[in-house]
Amino acid sequence: MSGSSLFTLDQVTFGYPGGPDVLREVNLLLPLGQKICIVGRNGTGKSTLLYLLGLLWEGGLRGGRIVYHLPTGTPCPYDRLTPPQRRGLRGGRFGFILQDAYLMPQLTCAENVAMPLLLAGQVRDPALQRARQFIAERGGPDLARVQDNPIDTLSGGQRQMMAVLRALIHQPDVVFADEPTKSLDEHFRPLVLRMLDDWHAQDRAKRTLLLVLHEPRDVAGRAEGIVYLGRDGRVRENRVFSGKQVTEEAIRGWIQHGN
Repeated sequence: MSGSSLFTLDQVTFGYPGGPDVLREVNLLLPLGQKICIVGRNGTGKSTLLYLLGLLWEGGLRGGRIVYHLPTGTPCPYDRLTPPQRRGLRGGRFGFILQDAYLMPQLTCAENVAMPLLLAGQVRDPALQRARQFIAERGGPDLARVQDNPIDTLSGGQRQMMAVLRALIHQPDVVFADEPTKSLDEHFRPLVLRMLDDWHAQDRAKRTLLLVLHEPRDVAGRAEGIVYLGRDGRVRENRVFSGKQVTEEAIRGWIQHGN
């Protein structure tokens, strides 16, 4: 892939404790400022790759090296980061959207969205005010009407949209989205993807979106680059493309029949 590197992976091999290798000898240069889709069959290590890059899983690296390059160009080798530095990256520069919303049921929607601000040390009332404003601006009137409701009163699609807003509110440099539309219906899936597209488009030079997507049609129309993982945990494709150059059928074929 071309462009300034944001993540560099050199011969990365990873496995969960007591299990076989999930990723094998992965070499990647993930560029700054692009929407990169990670595709492959179930069990090929797509989510694991996101967890490693996002510092959500810190053990199990059996070989190789991961380096995160700050937008300023400063390299951060993961094996040299202190625990406070890791927490700083996770809480300040990274945003996360997982397959399930993982919202806190004891909090209101606005409190959940404000959580990154509160964890960063912001005062509660201004943080909640910012969260309510953010929900209204980015989520629209439907979400604004339920922003002070308990989480369990929302539909699954509404909860996932709140999870997206929580990941974006602190203006991270990188958003890791692990199949954020997997359980959503035809109404909410495009809404969630549009929120992510809009966030990325606001500052394309500095914002990077790393997506694991389930539907090839969403990949073909959205990705600026692609990483395809084979069943052996190795990278089979790693290149930049426009959605018009790689068809939905080609991506579907990789996922269904690729090694």
